[in-house]
Amino acid sequence: MNSLRIQNGKVFVNGIEVGQVEKIHFKAEANDPVEVEMKWLVPVRGLDVSVYQPEPRQQQPE
Repeated sequence: MNSLRIQNGKVFVNGIEVGQVEKIHFKAEANDPVEVEMKWLVPVRGLDVSVYQPEPRQQQPE
């Protein structure tokens, strides 16, 4: 399982910074998985954000 940490608006997965958020909503009950919704400020690398981000992502030209 991946570890997810959010500190000062920065999102870290397994200790690696993958993005930045401006809005975070947590929903959880005892012994249940935590539901997380985030509004991303910058693109996220190496993370399936469909689990965390309800809005569709816009494709960035590379």
